Amino acid sequence: MRHTQEPKQRGIKKSLLLIFVFFILPVGCSNPYMMYYNDGYASYEQGKFDQALVFYTKAIELKPESYEAYNNRGLVYSEIGMFNEAIADYTKALEINPQCALACYNRAVAWYEKKNFNQAIADYTKLLEIDPDDPDAYLNRGIIWQEQGKYEEAIADYTRALELNPESADAYFNKAVICEKLGRTSEAIEAYTHFITYASSGEKGIETVKEALKKLKK
Repeated sequence: MRHTQEPKQRGIKKSLLLIFVFFILPVGCSNPYMMYYNDGYASYEQGKFDQALVFYTKAIELKPESYEAYNNRGLVYSEIGMFNEAIADYTKALEINPQCALACYNRAVAWYEKKNFNQAIADYTKLLEIDPDDPDAYLNRGIIWQEQGKYEEAIADYTRALELNPESADAYFNKAVICEKLGRTSEAIEAYTHFITYASSGEKGIETVKEALKKLKK
């Protein structure tokens, strides 16, 4: 007898967001803040995180109101698993610029990594007040709702994510898993079918989904 794996929810989009402000310095221009900021960005891109921390810290010392530098240093802290320090930097960036959507997104991801789901949901909700058309914010908040067993809230967020990004394979997949669990067969079939359409070639889980579809269509 062949055993098939049940489809399982897909994880949160953890891609953290760097504020790209690369300053082009005129010949002969000496601006230490800009130089440290640029060096921090370049070091991050090269995976030299300890070096990036030093440069961003120097940039912050020279320009304490730079929310971009705080966000980016927070990103470096997140990359090396120092989430408390990252959250402190994202929070400072948001104190300086309450409309900084990137810092809000990054802080939500950091809260999620610390398994503080209520704070993560609060930040995704705040982010959606800043940018109501961010499909990843809806997707990630939906994932947290789903993990907490709040399925209707999750479905609502996945549905909105798909309105904003109709090719989101992850949103289709997670919505289908919930609908299947709730016995909403036609919705599950539709969502799994869309997942197969939009999933990347060679995507893991496609065969599992095809097996699930066969069972649902019986």
